[in-house]
Amino acid sequence: MEKMNKTKLHILDTAFQLARTVGLESLTIGSLAKKVGMSKSGLFAHFHSKEMLQIMILDYTDKTFTTEIVAPAIKLPRGIGRLMAIMDGWVKWTTDNGSCPLIAAAIEFDDRPGKVKIKVEENLKKLHMTLSRACQVAVEAGDIPSENDPDQMAQEIFGHILSYHLYQKVMRDKSALSRFETSMKNTLSVKGGQS
Repeated sequence: MEKMNKTKLHILDTAFQLARTVGLESLTIGSLAKKVGMSKSGLFAHFHSKEMLQIMILDYTDKTFTTEIVAPAIKLPRGIGRLMAIMDGWVKWTTDNGSCPLIAAAIEFDDRPGKVKIKVEENLKKLHMTLSRACQVAVEAGDIPSENDPDQMAQEIFGHILSYHLYQKVMRDKSALSRFETSMKNTLSVKGGQS
């Protein structure tokens, strides 16, 4: 995390946790102030607007995702293991302690112009590049057939995660995880039945 005073970091972490349950749009300065034990004006002094708070939550989400999921995966040997570690981490992140704030924000702001939408778009593009690169590394390692296009695989993986999120969170489908794993295996055409 960039240098930030402890109070602001505590506010952002609390806001991030709340956004996982209520979404960015439903998160209010008032509800957050109450949760962190501050006045609304005291909290407002840190962010100056709800829009800035939302953008900072998205930055915090990106950094948290990178620290907790991407960074550990990159330490693994080159190949399919890295990609699967990212996917396993993302599924766990989406399942535990509320929703994925990035998925929720993408749905909330998909048709709404403005700075928050731009930030959501930036974060999604960055995540797509991370997935595409992980697919490319798996192709280079010989774990995925070379005819597979990394960008295409990354887009399909996004689709599988969104589908998993919908079936697991909204529909409470107990087979959501096994269907997700099957979809991933089909998309990656993994050699030797690895998963």
